[in-house]
Amino acid sequence: MAPTQRPLTPEFAKIYRQLLDKTEMLWFQFSRLVPQIVAATAGLRTKAWGAPVEFSWRSSLPPEGTIHVVEATYGESCQNYTPKYPAYNWVSRGNATAILREECAGKTSCLFSFEMQKIGDPASGCAKDFFVAYRCRQGGPVRTIALPPEADGKTVSLDCLAPP
Repeated sequence: MAPTQRPLTPEFAKIYRQLLDKTEMLWFQFSRLVPQIVAATAGLRTKAWGAPVEFSWRSSLPPEGTIHVVEATYGESCQNYTPKYPAYNWVSRGNATAILREECAGKTSCLFSFEMQKIGDPASGCAKDFFVAYRCRQGGPVRTIALPPEADGKTVSLDCLAPP
């Protein structure tokens, strides 16, 4: 056990057992998520550090042969940057995924002009990169596109018609 770790107390075990024994609320039944969580956890343990993460419950996949954005991140190059107060760094992996999915999902090719104002500036004062990981079929290879800093105003081309 590491010096900063402490063993669980009997009091913790008692409270935890009481919570497990409580009846689940009808509108949220955690026990129904257990199989998905177990599968996702196993997948995360085998995934290389930094590799895109996919969870089955996040979205339904678009038709085969069309673009499925796995992850899109704006500003990972600024992950450790500290902006001047009062601004703060809110860079997070996948921060541009939703907007790119909305724009490109279901298409066989997609030109996406990245504009910072669409998601905001996650690290004011730092030149940010842009990274996209996508697939063209379920279980197919992940295709990636990376734009160096500053990516604001640049265009990426996602294409399922071109060979990988």
